[in-house]
Amino acid sequence: IGGSRFFEYRIKNRALADNENVKRWLNDVNDITYREIMSSNFPNQVYLGYSEFSYIGTSAMFIEKGVDRTLNFKTQNIAKTYIDVDSKGYVDTVFIDMPFTARQIEQEFPDADLPEKIQQALDKASLEEFTVILCVKNNPDYERESLNPLKRRYMGLYLLECENAEPSMLRHDGYDEFPLAVGRLHRTHGEIYGRGCFTEVWSSLNL
Repeated sequence: IGGSRFFEYRIKNRALADNENVKRWLNDVNDITYREIMSSNFPNQVYLGYSEFSYIGTSAMFIEKGVDRTLNFKTQNIAKTYIDVDSKGYVDTVFIDMPFTARQIEQEFPDADLPEKIQQALDKASLEEFTVILCVKNNPDYERESLNPLKRRYMGLYLLECENAEPSMLRHDGYDEFPLAVGRLHRTHGEIYGRGCFTEVWSSLNL
């Protein structure tokens, strides 16, 4: 808020907000957060997100830890993204189909017990792509204030799609907050996905 910044941390309690030590702490937190975001790939990915948001009507950006504790933002292919909402209309469930080569799977999931087909592709240095499904949803085993990642409010399951078999689990992550920013433009009651500006005027275009 103000200048070139698009966000700012504030405290509602006026007595605390007027405290000089609190002001300095908030200023430091604002500087650190803004610096981390702007040194990441956020500018590029948010541009892609707004592009999809404007003409498709729905965008989804995944936020995760990157290399050396940096932030990594991934605007997802909306054609491969499936969302659902809770009774209030908030997105609380997302499935994403993500293409990975065997080398990328080995890098992303170093602790996973990889199936034979992935090992064979690694041996051949194959560029064949496999489908990894990310499922983010409410955790039925959620325990408030638990430090166990498997007990956090949201769960993230990475599953390797297998033909004629159950998906193979690659990793189980836990999140205190929903790790995807899902934007939707024009919607009517009952719609889950949004409609972009292009689809809104499509019927009136004389082609």
